[in-house]
Amino acid sequence: MKKTALIFITIFLFTPNLLAQQYTPKDLDKVVSSLHHYMAVRPQEKIYIHFDKPFYSLGDTVWFKLYLVNALGNRLSSISKVAYIDILAPDGKLKQIVLPVNAGMAAAQLVLSDSLYKAGNYPLRAYTTWMRNAGENYFFSHTLPVGNVIADKASAVATISKTLVLDFFPEGGSLVAGIRSKVAFKAIGNDGIGVNVKGYIWDDKGEQVAVFESLHAGMGAFALLPQAGGAYTAVVTDGPFKDQRFTLPKALSAGFVLSVNPSGADDFLVRISRSAGTEAYKEVRLVLQANGEVLQALKLPMNSPSMTFALSKSQMDEGINQITLFSPLNQPLAERLVFVQKKQATSSLNSDKPEYETREQVKMKFAVSDEKANGIVGGYSVSIVNTNSVTLSEEKQLSIYANLLLSAELRGKIEDPNYYFSEPDAQKAAELDALLLTQGWRRFSWAQVLAGQAASPKYTPEQGIRISGQITTLGDKPVPGAKITLLVSKDMLLLDTLADTQGRFSFEDLQLSDSVEVILRAKGAKESSNVKIVLDSAAKTVFAFKPQLHLALAEDTAMKSDQPKNPQTERTGKIIQGTTLKTVEIVKKRKAPEIKNSVYPFAAPPPDYTFEPDQLQQWTSLQSIGYLNGVRVRENQIWGRFQEIDGPMVLLLNGTPINDLSGISPKALTGVQIIKGE
Repeated sequence: MKKTALIFITIFLFTPNLLAQQYTPKDLDKVVSSLHHYMAVRPQEKIYIHFDKPFYSLGDTVWFKLYLVNALGNRLSSISKVAYIDILAPDGKLKQIVLPVNAGMAAAQLVLSDSLYKAGNYPLRAYTTWMRNAGENYFFSHTLPVGNVIADKASAVATISKTLVLDFFPEGGSLVAGIRSKVAFKAIGNDGIGVNVKGYIWDDKGEQVAVFESLHAGMGAFALLPQAGGAYTAVVTDGPFKDQRFTLPKALSAGFVLSVNPSGADDFLVRISRSAGTEAYKEVRLVLQANGEVLQALKLPMNSPSMTFALSKSQMDEGINQITLFSPLNQPLAERLVFVQKKQATSSLNSDKPEYETREQVKMKFAVSDEKANGIVGGYSVSIVNTNSVTLSEEKQLSIYANLLLSAELRGKIEDPNYYFSEPDAQKAAELDALLLTQGWRRFSWAQVLAGQAASPKYTPEQGIRISGQITTLGDKPVPGAKITLLVSKDMLLLDTLADTQGRFSFEDLQLSDSVEVILRAKGAKESSNVKIVLDSAAKTVFAFKPQLHLALAEDTAMKSDQPKNPQTERTGKIIQGTTLKTVEIVKKRKAPEIKNSVYPFAAPPPDYTFEPDQLQQWTSLQSIGYLNGVRVRENQIWGRFQEIDGPMVLLLNGTPINDLSGISPKALTGVQIIKGE
């Protein structure tokens, strides 16, 4: 039986930034050091989510993998260990998924059951608590189409915008009288989607001085030589917006213009122009930076009204680079964003057979053509779907390249960001440049940076999942001193704590694996008292839609309660926030697997972790123990969760003490047992 499949491959090698920092003139030290300090205090994270399909039907399971990277070099981030995904339903209800992040990655799934979901578009955003310091412009955003996608598209096509917004963006930041400048524009309809337009520019004397026509998604650019005191108007000449008029921004009487254009495949041609009245500026400074890392800092003599020079792309970072022009007093004068796309290593994913039977095992081999990339650790995910039911052009697909290097760096919605990188050519390069001119922005204010105002961030990075709340009576009165037990059977985690005088409790920095069931059990001071657990909502944001976390508590088959069954629990198998719980008891003891020839006493309590030979065959080294909750590997020793307090654990091999884990192959062992107690 022949199967046709479309394979979406997300491949991104997270390698160190190899660009060497250029020599910095001493009088530019303040700009460079201030920026370095600012970014050291506020490093930026970015998120990309790889979905297995572009759209879904009710009953489908949404499989996805989340990549969390540090903006500096786009390497997998170690800043945050928790990520949030908000999903907004068409009826306005919000679902929030909390994901533990390990080594900058997390994977999970979402079941689109018809009892909980309806057909429609589900806006989605993903972020970390640390990312909230910079605002929602940095959040990963996407829309999950669920249901009749074809019908939705048809209705969208039938909708015609009745209003037009046409904005203008002079290159470098401002128009300056007497200096010819590039002016970008963006036209959008009332639905927020780009509208293609064309027309001409009219001055206040009634003369046509320029023409314009959009290149892609309502964006384009034209040249204009503004005159002192002149006023300019754009007139649309065709389409449903014919004869509509829009005012261009006023030109400055004096100032600087920064112009950047590609010069062949390897360079950018930079032109700095100044107007009359700025002769006092005998020099200017130019700073080239990407994601807060200064790549070049130049001091340039300004002996004439304009100067032109080349900047090599080899000295730039891949992705968006920011060029800022400063005065001799380090005042920002103009700014420009450019995009550098470097040669990518080609990759291949080949199967061992051209055709397969239903449920037949498929073996694949992944290879990268670039020899420098071979052997480099990276993050990977692969999804396979049937092309008979799922088709989507490459330019419409999500891609980790377009997201991390483009979408995450620009404000506002970008229509089909992968469009600019599928079969790129000179035309698409011009369209991409228009995008940078219209939607480019700074993630910081130079005034704040140079003033040293890198205030302490409001939100701190989370190093683990936090579960907190309050224990109350059925009448909502706090229960002081209540005992709360947290159980995660999958991670073999059992913790307990006592509520304070207000009945409040919290479990901090929980290192949980993905898709776990968390069971909370509370007991009041009196054995017969009935209590309930009310969980805190996640920290609320101030963005487009506010997440209100309803953390799910899984019903455990190893626990019994004479409390009446909850219909919602019966249907979904989960207990939601606010459900009344009666005191329950654990009636089934866990039994540790038996390890042949183990020296651990038979009568002792079961080990915290037990690994049998078949599990150890999947390990490449015993360093894998470091991924366990409450355990760390440090200098080939096993340490407790709080290293300086707990100290290193005792290592025994067949009952004999050893110094470290190195040289021991897990495949040669008959088992591993870990006891975190005394």
